[in-house]
Amino acid sequence: KVFSGHKELLDSGLCDVLVVSTPNMTHYNILMDIINHSKPHHVLVEKPLCTTVSHCKEVVRAARKRPDILVQVGLEYRYMPPVAKLIEIVNGGSLGHVRMVSIREHRFPFLVKVRFYPTN
Repeated sequence: KVFSGHKELLDSGLCDVLVVSTPNMTHYNILMDIINHSKPHHVLVEKPLCTTVSHCKEVVRAARKRPDILVQVGLEYRYMPPVAKLIEIVNGGSLGHVRMVSIREHRFPFLVKVRFYPTN
């Protein structure tokens, strides 16, 4: 089925979970429509949550008022062991008040290519 937009999809009743992978500047309006919809929908939004701090705060406030839904940002790095250790160190306070962390991942060996043919 094809929908003219996210509001029509929300009203259709055909889904319980949504992934927001639209251009960044559209995240706020779409998230607020999802959170404020009468039917609960869980949502995974690609980074960034929103493009302004004030919009992020509004989304978080609105989501907290809806214990029947889960709103999560797709942030896979937080679960990687080195990042989890860094979070533990930062939360421990030994580095003082950390305002920003910049992480660059270098995978070696590089990811194994997917094979679409038999190996025998």
